[in-house]
Amino acid sequence: MPTIKLRSQIGRDGILHLDIPSDFKETEVNVTVTVEAVQEVSEDLASRKEERKPRYNAWGNPVVEQSVTQAISGMRRLQKTVALPKSEIRAMREERRRF
Repeated sequence: MPTIKLRSQIGRDGILHLDIPSDFKETEVNVTVTVEAVQEVSEDLASRKEERKPRYNAWGNPVVEQSVTQAISGMRRLQKTVALPKSEIRAMREERRRF
């Protein structure tokens, strides 16, 4: 008698759907199902708590969404300040100048 172990998830409706491959075809079989809660849930919660710990950048400042957004906007401002316009780059290429 083969034993098949698998992990599945019970949906919001409380119904467990199983698609189990089998060597048996067009025959009647006895099926026994044992349902156990997964113990790794507590480990997942612990890892999520670790993910929520504050992270710090190289200068010791906390990394938060706002600081990342500010850094991106600062880089875009700098790009506008120092970047060459595309038309100038094309002209320099045509003249075979280095930029």
